[in-house]
Amino acid sequence: MTDDERQHGDPPDLSTLPPALRGGGQRGPESRGPLTVGRSLGAVAAGAGAGVLLVVVVVIVAFVASPGGFEGLGVVLLALLGGVVAGCIVAGIVVGAMVGRDPRGGRFTGVFSVVLALLLVAWLALAVAGLSGRLVGTAADLDLLGWVLVPLLWTLPAAAAGVVPSKWIGWVAGAGMLVAALLLVLRELTST
Repeated sequence: MTDDERQHGDPPDLSTLPPALRGGGQRGPESRGPLTVGRSLGAVAAGAGAGVLLVVVVVIVAFVASPGGFEGLGVVLLALLGGVVAGCIVAGIVVGAMVGRDPRGGRFTGVFSVVLALLLVAWLALAVAGLSGRLVGTAADLDLLGWVLVPLLWTLPAAAAGVVPSKWIGWVAGAGMLVAALLLVLRELTST
């Protein structure tokens, strides 16, 4: 039926359109397969990598463009803060783009973004407390805390989306605590 033969209220004839425009073709969750452990880990790694890359680029540009002396340090620190916030936004966008077609991808992306925001706030609070002298010694070691908190960027969203069982959160956090404790013991043994 041509457009001239259609009656008012009849649906348009889409048979002449390419499959991608008429609703067929390679799209939807079946085009990439279901959300799996590998795909979710890859999405988190790609998102984190894109965020870190953005932070590095912003800091390098700020360092090159900033004036010398104390004023330049302020510019670089401000660029670092802005770059970290922008990097977190980019990480969430990349994760969403990589898992968004799966029916569980929206939940995974949402939980990832919330966990990333909470980690950013926690690290900022700990960094301010450490710089102000309120946290000293091992409590100020943010790198040790990273062994426990960073894996939550994947385990919490993966458990919320049903990619892995909820008990994985405890296993991965426990492994992170074990690594942090071993590093702390090694640091203490090598410093004496």
